[in-house]
Amino acid sequence: MDYVMHFLTVFWKVLFAFVPPTGRYYILHFVITVRKMKY
Repeated sequence: MDYVMHFLTVFWKVLFAFVPPTGRYYILHFVITVRKMKY
């Protein structure tokens, strides 16, 4: 069941990982988060 839920939600996980937060300094927060990602 865990594998099924993973594959059903992986699209949303990736989508929301790239949506910047709202509020003050959201651009700075987004840039720092993207730079911390390991490729």
